[in-house]
Amino acid sequence: MAASNTDKFIKAAVDWTGAVGAGGVADGVVTTVPLVSVTGLPTDTAVQITIDRVDANGTATPAKKEVITGVVSSTNIIDCIRGVEGTAQAHSAGAVVEVMLTAAQWNSMIDGFKEVITSASASAPASLDLAEDTDNGTNKITLTAPSAVASDKVITLPDATGTLALLETVYPVGSYYFNGAVTTNPATLFGFGTWVAIAGKVLVGYSAGEIEFDTLLETGGEKTHLLTGAESGEIGHNHLQDAHNHLQNVPNDGAAGTYYGTVATGPYLSYGTSGVPTLFSTPTNQAVAAANAASAHNNIQPYEVAAMWRRTA
Repeated sequence: MAASNTDKFIKAAVDWTGAVGAGGVADGVVTTVPLVSVTGLPTDTAVQITIDRVDANGTATPAKKEVITGVVSSTNIIDCIRGVEGTAQAHSAGAVVEVMLTAAQWNSMIDGFKEVITSASASAPASLDLAEDTDNGTNKITLTAPSAVASDKVITLPDATGTLALLETVYPVGSYYFNGAVTTNPATLFGFGTWVAIAGKVLVGYSAGEIEFDTLLETGGEKTHLLTGAESGEIGHNHLQDAHNHLQNVPNDGAAGTYYGTVATGPYLSYGTSGVPTLFSTPTNQAVAAANAASAHNNIQPYEVAAMWRRTA
């Protein structure tokens, strides 16, 4: 929207000071005011300038003060409304020009707000009616207009076909649907697609860097697991022991010179002796085999159950 001298909301320019350009302002009627420079002045709204509030030395000159509203064009303020505050009059070239927040500008802004509020109130719908359109089966919202508005406004919501198309966009082939309330096939709920139930499994995110998860629709894992000897630490090993002697105490209740045991079967000791080594000393080499766990253990993570489906067509 182009700037206009009737703008209610007028932009300002911080600490802007300039001067009237060559030729000055001839009288209180002309609608073009030349400026030495317009740099920093707003161009998308009207601008309001104050001329001759002070002279070049900063001395107040209230009799010469004039507030003018207009639009920046080249190095001029055009379409000027003269004497917005003060008296419309002539101003010499070089006269001090300032951008200030004046009472007129403030009042214009307040009037602008009042017009916006009044306009909004006049155009507001008197009622909001959500009704069924019996002609074509689509829902519609009817905004019933007040007398200030020419006619009612009707907003038509998507019909069944539009809703179906939207759902098919949301759930393309390959997408998943979850429901924690019912186990009904989405083909029945939505009226489209072929869906396969995902039963007793959880989903894992695709990961190109992990061999278990680098292919879409790849499956794996197990509900229970039987630990092997390697997994449980029950590994095979040999028990080695050097050759050694066994000492045996012999009963002392026989006749001296007779033997406990027989020479034929050995080992044998004379009655009355003790701490005598046995006849044989043999190394021990006993192997212990690795063994798996006796039963499988639970391998399930914490979970919450919901019906889960994947669209295949």
